[in-house]
Amino acid sequence: MSDSKSVRLSGLKKMVGGAIGTALIALLLAWLLSSQDRAFISLGALLPAAVVLVGLIEVITGIEFTRISSAWDDLRGWQRGVLGLIVVAAAFGVMALVVVLIAPHYS
Repeated sequence: MSDSKSVRLSGLKKMVGGAIGTALIALLLAWLLSSQDRAFISLGALLPAAVVLVGLIEVITGIEFTRISSAWDDLRGWQRGVLGLIVVAAAFGVMALVVVLIAPHYS
């Protein structure tokens, strides 16, 4: 198995494990907490969701997250700033697109 395939398989395992962990924590919190407490405390359910995102990055790129992180650290400050703004703008654009596509179905 090539290195890229093993990284992608590892990333897929992280995605599945993180998704299961997120779902279990969210269900447990929904069962244990009143509706007023859920909004704030359920943020703890998002911790395993970070593992899902790490796995997603590994599946898409085929590169270990630690290598991506060290390459990011090797960039100059202004390069990290520019790329960070591009990533944030792209994420905002994707979220706005999803809202525009989904919102008509709920009105």
